[in-house]
Amino acid sequence: MTTASIDIAAFLDEAFALFQAKDYAAAVKLADEAVKDGSAPAEGLLVRSVAAYLLGDLAEASRMAARAQQEAPAERTPSDIQAVLLSLAGDLVGATFERKIAATKSQNPDLLRFIDLLPDFTTVYLGIAERPLMARGRSAFFDGDLDLAEDCFSQQLHFEPTNREAHLALAQCRSMREDPWSAIDYLRVAAHQLPGDARVLGALGLALGEIGQSSEALACHRSAESAAPDDAHLAGMHLLDRLRDPAQAPSSLASGFAQWGARFAWKTADALAAAPRKTRRTIVYVVGSRGLSSWGQALAEVIVNHDPRAFRVIGFGLGSLSQPYNMSYQKCFDRWQDTAGLEPHTVRAMLKAEGVDILVYCDGLHDPEMLRLMGTRIAPVQLLWGDLPYGSGLPAIDGLVTDAFVDAGEGKPLEPAACLDLPAGLARLPDSSAPRATGESADAVLFAADATMREINPVTVEWWAAALAAVPNATLLLKDNALSSPRAVDRLLGLFGNFGLTHRIDVISGQSRADLFADVDLVLGALPLSGAQVAADALWAGVPFLCPVPAGRHGREGGALLQALGYGDLMLADRPAAFGRLAAHWIADQPGRRALAAEARDRLTSAPALDPRSICAAFEKAVDGLWNAAAAKV
Repeated sequence: MTTASIDIAAFLDEAFALFQAKDYAAAVKLADEAVKDGSAPAEGLLVRSVAAYLLGDLAEASRMAARAQQEAPAERTPSDIQAVLLSLAGDLVGATFERKIAATKSQNPDLLRFIDLLPDFTTVYLGIAERPLMARGRSAFFDGDLDLAEDCFSQQLHFEPTNREAHLALAQCRSMREDPWSAIDYLRVAAHQLPGDARVLGALGLALGEIGQSSEALACHRSAESAAPDDAHLAGMHLLDRLRDPAQAPSSLASGFAQWGARFAWKTADALAAAPRKTRRTIVYVVGSRGLSSWGQALAEVIVNHDPRAFRVIGFGLGSLSQPYNMSYQKCFDRWQDTAGLEPHTVRAMLKAEGVDILVYCDGLHDPEMLRLMGTRIAPVQLLWGDLPYGSGLPAIDGLVTDAFVDAGEGKPLEPAACLDLPAGLARLPDSSAPRATGESADAVLFAADATMREINPVTVEWWAAALAAVPNATLLLKDNALSSPRAVDRLLGLFGNFGLTHRIDVISGQSRADLFADVDLVLGALPLSGAQVAADALWAGVPFLCPVPAGRHGREGGALLQALGYGDLMLADRPAAFGRLAAHWIADQPGRRALAAEARDRLTSAPALDPRSICAAFEKAVDGLWNAAAAKV
């Protein structure tokens, strides 16, 4: 090892004493000083390696051990430590190599005590597991501990830089933190490590779509599909991004969904027979991970109202019911089945074992492998509900939940399913304690929008610009949905600068949607998807919600709720000029705004479209009709 002016033995004694006292930070500081001044670089790096391990950072420990090996290539201890670290990381080949190399080197007795601070090599080596860091990271992710999850995935990439799943998981963590820009950065690193990898390209496409860069997103999706043309998941991600791109034609979207179903429908010879006659039927809802979304929570309020005498209700979703994103489903089901990580064959067998009579798929294209199972008949009645406005293209679908307003949009589903006239865009009544506007005029006219960077696209800004032009003294307040980072601000400046409106836009942080809406005069919807929940929240706050209604079916759910509530004529617009006229009308009509603020909550509370009991009863009636038709075929 290194000889220097300091007493190496005293340095090692002090470092070991700090480890025994569990003062790892002080040990790191001591080691860094020894490395920095060159007095004991190899010993300092070895101490840093042990400290990093004790602090739970295998990757940093391995890096420090490798540097110690470079400083003292003839010393055995750094190689012994590296062998243990690689075993802990699941690297069988690397651990075996390091152990063999260590056996050829000389041992410094003063360093043996540091090896004892790590687990015994033989014990760890014999119990080696495949990618334990990935397993720990996944567990932390599902428990909601994103800090630990990111740390584990990052460490995995130190040991295995080309591990695709670690790259994708790390980007997913950043997306969960509402930081799509960082997710894109991580995925671009992955693209360099794994050039042309279809899954990385597909994930990058989704991430680019999240910040509104639709052209770049679709280019990535096309490349991904070209690299893996038989991958239903990649094709599904491509369709998801097309669905959220306002430039996509409805007829093209309908054709795309039909083609997806034709390409990827599950094909098997063991299709079920027609419906047997029975009084209590088993209904299975496939909800995936929708529990955190407002739509999924509204669905839970519907499901809980099923008549237990008529239905046995089972949920299929990701993770256990105790997971945070499944909490809303805890009172909904007689049984819950966790499908996370299961193969489609296994899930199909589970569905058949449950004796499913009515299968309701509610997860859109978020889990295409589950959806394609319905390409053949698993249940006598098979339905789609949510996020599939153009259907699925699957031949064994009996019904698509969609209301008359949505159904009037362009791009009819190209599959032989019945359209069930029920609220496709589910929403919940907000909390009764939420603030409410008065409808009184203030000195400044304020518009608000609660939109993501994906939704603040050039088409949306065109519509908002029409409203701002129609009300020249208005300011638009944007709820800060990851909009305040430097790159997001640059994009906003460009989008609104195209219309000379940057001085009339403010990003509002630290305020809830309910509080923001109660402080403004109008709420503006986005394109292409203005959802039912944001419309309900605006009206609950006593504020008009101006809703763009594009031609396609997929952009009409918010409009469907407004139409059902009787607000269609005064809040729906099919072009930017009409949007601007509605904005000017509402700002000029203070009595109308005052009246809306006074009566909107009563109207929402009494509306069948927002009543889970009514929706559930209507759904059961529709299901009965489909069931009877299926039973008649026996």
